[in-house]
Amino acid sequence: MASEAATEQQPPTQAEEAAAAEPPVAVVDLAGDVLHEELKQKAEENDYNAEENEKIITKEEEKYQADHEKYDKKVDQNQQKEVAESETEEEEEDEEERKAAEEQEKERVESYPNDHNGQVAEEAPATEEKQKTVALEEASVAEDAVVDEGEETVTEKKEAAGEEEELSPSMLAVLCPTFLFCTTSLSLSRSRSLQSFSTRETPELLSFFPRFRLHSVKAELSEISASSATMGGKSSGRGVAPGIAAFLIVLQWGAALNISQATKSSTWRTLSGDPPAVVAKGGFSGLFPDSTDNAYKLTYLTGSTNTISWCDVQLTKDGIVIQGVQYRSDKFDGNGFHVLHPEDVSNIIGSAALWLNIQHDAFFKSQNLSMRSYLLSLSKSIPVSYISSPEVAFLSGIAPRYKATKTKLFLRLLGEDITEPSTNQTYGSLLKNLTFIKTFASGILVPKNYIWPTTVDQYLQPHTSIVSDAHREGLEVFASDFANDAALSYNYSYDPLAEVLSFVDNGNFSVDGVLTEFPITASAAIGCYSHIRKNVSEHENLVVISHNGASGVYPDCTDLAYQQAVEDGADFIDCPVQLTRDGIPICSSSINLMDNTNAVTSILRSRLSLVPEIQTTPGIFTFNLSWEEIKKSLKPVISTPDKKYRMLRNPLYRNAGSFMKLSDFLAFAKSRALSGVLISIEDAAFYAEKIGYGVTDAVITALKDSGYSNQTTQQVMLQSANSSVLMKFKKQTSYKLVYMIGEPVSNLDKSSLSDIKQFADAVAISKQSVYPASQLFVMGQTDVVKTLQSSGLPVYAYLFRNEFVSQPWDFFSDASVEINSFFQRIGVDGVITDYPGTAVRYRRNSCLKLGDKQPNYMKPVAGGELLVAAASFPPALAPMPVLDASDVVEPPLPAVSSRSSTNGSSAVLPTPSRGWRATEPPLPPAIFLLFSMIGGMSLLI
Repeated sequence: MASEAATEQQPPTQAEEAAAAEPPVAVVDLAGDVLHEELKQKAEENDYNAEENEKIITKEEEKYQADHEKYDKKVDQNQQKEVAESETEEEEEDEEERKAAEEQEKERVESYPNDHNGQVAEEAPATEEKQKTVALEEASVAEDAVVDEGEETVTEKKEAAGEEEELSPSMLAVLCPTFLFCTTSLSLSRSRSLQSFSTRETPELLSFFPRFRLHSVKAELSEISASSATMGGKSSGRGVAPGIAAFLIVLQWGAALNISQATKSSTWRTLSGDPPAVVAKGGFSGLFPDSTDNAYKLTYLTGSTNTISWCDVQLTKDGIVIQGVQYRSDKFDGNGFHVLHPEDVSNIIGSAALWLNIQHDAFFKSQNLSMRSYLLSLSKSIPVSYISSPEVAFLSGIAPRYKATKTKLFLRLLGEDITEPSTNQTYGSLLKNLTFIKTFASGILVPKNYIWPTTVDQYLQPHTSIVSDAHREGLEVFASDFANDAALSYNYSYDPLAEVLSFVDNGNFSVDGVLTEFPITASAAIGCYSHIRKNVSEHENLVVISHNGASGVYPDCTDLAYQQAVEDGADFIDCPVQLTRDGIPICSSSINLMDNTNAVTSILRSRLSLVPEIQTTPGIFTFNLSWEEIKKSLKPVISTPDKKYRMLRNPLYRNAGSFMKLSDFLAFAKSRALSGVLISIEDAAFYAEKIGYGVTDAVITALKDSGYSNQTTQQVMLQSANSSVLMKFKKQTSYKLVYMIGEPVSNLDKSSLSDIKQFADAVAISKQSVYPASQLFVMGQTDVVKTLQSSGLPVYAYLFRNEFVSQPWDFFSDASVEINSFFQRIGVDGVITDYPGTAVRYRRNSCLKLGDKQPNYMKPVAGGELLVAAASFPPALAPMPVLDASDVVEPPLPAVSSRSSTNGSSAVLPTPSRGWRATEPPLPPAIFLLFSMIGGMSLLI
C-alpha cells in the first residue's frame, strides 16, 4: 500500500531507533509471527527446499526467543521497583479518599435541603433519599475495592507476561474483554456503517488547507512523518497515510497561534475572567464524521491550540466495533475513517485539553461493564482535563478520586423534563439546587436554550439568570448544541457567529465555554469579534453594498429594509428601478410583482398577463399597475431564496414595510450617513420600445430633482448588465458606472476589457466567477478579479447571504468565513449582500489589523482544498466561458416609442439580462391554466 511505502521511506526517529534496540514484547511477538508466515509463504511460492527453509525459520525463532528472554529480565527488574512504589501510593490514595468521602458527605447533608438562593426546597422523602445516598456510597466503596483488586490482578498478569505497567488498549482488551472508544452515539441504526480501514486508504491530505504550509519544513518533514507513523502504530496498530503526516506538520506549525493573540485585553464576564473556552464536539464534526482523526486534526488546523477536544466514550465487549458516523456531505463516505480510542485522540491533540463525556454509565453497569474502572485506569495513562456525565451517581462516585487533581467534573443537564435516574428528579429541578451540584462538580453543561429560551415560532425570549446564579455558587457554565447548519433563532438571521456572540459578549454575562460542531466559528467569535465597540475604526478597503436593502431581514426594497441596512452600517444602499403604468420609477427587486408581493392573492390577481419578452410564464408586472394601485392594494412579501430547504426569513415580519418610489428612496438616503446610493436598471430596451417609457431618463430626472446632480457628499453609482444603458448614462451624466456580468465567466479577454473600460468605472461579478463550485464543493479559483483590477476596474462580488445552503462546504457554513476568503485571499473591493450587518461586522473585527499574525481561524480559504479529503468527487463543472467583445458590445438603446395601445403579441426582443435578480420557480401548468382563466392573456396597460 502507498501509505506503507511512504512510511518505509521515512528516516527513523530516536524513539524508533531505541525501540529497535530493545523491542517491546508486543512488537517482538508480532514481528516473529509475521516473519514466520512470510518465510513459509516465500518457500511455497519459490519451491525452496523445505528442509533448508525449516532451518532458517528455526534460527530466526531462536533469535526471537533470546530477545524475548532478555526483555523479560529487564521488565522483572523494573516491576519489582514499581510494585513497591505502587503499594505505598495506593495506601496514601485510600487514606485521602476516605477523608474526602467523609468531608463530601458532611457538605452534602448540610447543603442538599436548600436551593441556590438558600431557600428551602421541596421536601423529598427523607428516608428514601437517605437510603439512596447510603446505597450510592456503599456501591462506590465496593467499586473502589473492585478497581483496586482489578489493578492488582492486572499487575499480577503483567508480571506473569513480562509486560510494562502501562497497558495499551489492545493489550487491555485481551486481559479484560471490554474496550473504550470515542463515538457520538450508542445507536448505529440511523448512520452509515463504516468501511474497514484496510479497504480504503485515508485520503491524501498533503495539500489540504495549503494556506498553512510552512516555507521551510524540510527539517521537520522526515522527523514528524516518522513520529506520526510511530504514533499510529502505537495507539491503534494501524499505518498512517502520507497525507496524515503532512497534516501533523501543519498542525505543529499552527500550534504557535491561539485565541489570546487576537483577543483584546478586556474583562470577560466568565467565572475566571478568562476568555470562554471552545469545546470541539467530536472534533470538527460539522464537516468531517464525528470523532474521526480528520475531524480532530481539522479542529487545530482551523482553530486555536486552546480548543478542547470532546470525546463521547463508549464501551464494547470484544473490541470489535463498527462506528456510526453522522455527517453532512456523502462525499466523505468510504474514506475508511476508523474508530478512535481516547489514547488516539490524546496523541492527535497533543498538549491540548481532552474532554471525556460519559453518557450511559447505568446502562454499562447493567451489562456488567464498569465505565468508572476504565476511566480511572485511563486517567493514569493520558491527561484528562474534563469529565462530564448526566448521571449524578457516576459523578459523585468519581469525585473523591479527582478532587486533588486538575480534572474538572461537569454535570451535563439534559432536557428540563427528563428525569435524572439516580436522584429521580428532573434536570429542571436539579438546576434549582446549584449548591448540591457544587458538592461533586466544578460546573454544569447545559443546552443553549436553558440560557436563551425561544418561543414556539423560534424567536428569542429574555435570557435566564442561570449563568449568573451558577457563577455565584462558584460553578462554571458551558453551553451546548451549537452548530452552524442547525436551526437558529430568527433573531440571528442565520448567522452562527452572531449566536455565539450572544452567549459570550452580550454585556450582561458570558458563558465559560461553548460546545460546538464548528469550532472555527466559536474561536473567531471569541478571538476576533468580541468587545468591539460600534465606533471602532473599520477596514475601509471593503465596500459593503446592500441588495434590495437588508432583504434578509425585511421584505425587499421596503422602508424597513433600507432603514435596517443603514443601521447595519452599509456604505451604499441600492434601488433596482422598475416603472409603473403611470411612468413612476419605483424600487422593486423584480419587474414581476408576483415575486415580491402578495399580488397573486390580492384583488389585483386578475391583472395577470403573459409577456414573452420578460418571461415564459404569466405574471403581474409593475407596468400593468399604477403607483396608487401598488401602494394601496398590495403588501410586500419577504424573499425566500431557500424555500425548498424550508429556510424562511423573519416570518414575523413577512409582510412588513412600505413600498418606496425612487424619489422617496433618494430623499431617505440623502438624510442618512451613507457613502452613497447604487441604482440598478434592467429591461431598459423593453420599456423604451414596448411600453413607451425611457427608464434611463426617469432615473436622471429623479436624481436631478433630489439634488444629487449638484452635490458631492454622497456618491451615485448606476449599475446595469447592459452596456447600451451604461453608454447612454456616460454620455448624459458623470456618475460612477458599474457593469454587471450576469453569467459566471472564467476570465476576460483583452478585447472585452478594452470595451468595458469605455463605459464602466467598476464591475460586479458573481461569486461563481471567483470560486466555481459543484455540489457545494469549490473546484478552484479563477483570476477574474486579478484581471479586472489590473485594468484599473474595482470589483464587487455578489450575492452574499447568511443561509448556509448558499455557501460551499469549504466555508464551513459560516458567512463570515466566506466574506473573509473573498476579501483577504481574492482581494475583492466590495460585496453585495442581503445581510449588510454581517459584512460590516466582519470589516470591524480586530484580527484584520494583525496582518500575517492572524490566528488560524481567520486564515482565508483557497479554492479546491476540501476536494482533497473527499472520497468521491462531485461532477466536473462545464467549462465557464471567457468573456469576449461579442458578449459586451450592444447596439444603442432604441428610441422611446409612442405610448399607443400595445399588446402581448409584440415582437420578441432578446431575453433581457436581469443580473442577480432572483425569481421564484416557474408556475406549474395547472396554476398557469387557472390564472389564464381568471385574467385572460392580454397585456394590460
